[in-house]
Amino acid sequence: MTISSIFWGTTPNGEEAVRKTLDEKALIIRTAWLYSAHGNNFIKTMLNLMKEKPGLTVIDEQIGTPTWTNGLARVIWIALDKTSFWQALDIKPTHWRVQLRSMLKELG
Repeated sequence: MTISSIFWGTTPNGEEAVRKTLDEKALIIRTAWLYSAHGNNFIKTMLNLMKEKPGLTVIDEQIGTPTWTNGLARVIWIALDKTSFWQALDIKPTHWRVQLRSMLKELG
């Protein structure tokens, strides 16, 4: 069993359980690859590792959608008085390597 099969097997089941339990009162917000200046995240981990290992390489086999926590918080705030299903993602899907390259470019 792979991580993706666990994720795709449990996420819909969990969402369905929430819908059944809360009926019209359910609010489900799905997001991915969160990042911010606070807490741990991929970008901060990579920046630290790059200081320690200058020749570090990053894989490009995982695709996800980086989501800024500030943007997610805004979506949650707007959605609080609503019910249904929301997908809160900032940009189009990308690879870890592309995300890191973009962030490094932003940082100068």
